[in-house]
Amino acid sequence: MKNVAFTDAMNQIAAEAESLQQREEIAARRRQLYAKARGWVAGLLWAAFLGCGFYYHHELQQFFSEKFLAQKPRINGTTGAALKSIEAQAAKRDAVLDEVTAPK
Repeated sequence: MKNVAFTDAMNQIAAEAESLQQREEIAARRRQLYAKARGWVAGLLWAAFLGCGFYYHHELQQFFSEKFLAQKPRINGTTGAALKSIEAQAAKRDAVLDEVTAPK
C-alpha cells in the first residue's frame, strides 16, 4: 500500500512539474510575442512621427521661424555692453569704408 501511495504522489508531483513547465513555456512565448508587438508599435509610431515631420516640413519650418527666430535676443548687462561695443566698432568700420569707397 505504501508503494502505491508513494508512486501516486510521485506521479502527481511529476504532473504538476510538467504542467508548471508548460505554463512557463506559454508565458515565455507570450512575453516574446508582446515584446515583438511593442517593437512594431514603437517603430510605427516613430515612422509616423518622422513622416508627419517630413509631410508638414514647410509648415513646421514657417512656425519655428516665426516663433523663435523672430524674437529679439534677450540681453543682460554683460551681453548688452558687449553688443554695444560691437555695434560701435561696426559703425566705425562702416564710416571708414564709406570714406574709402566714396566717389571723389
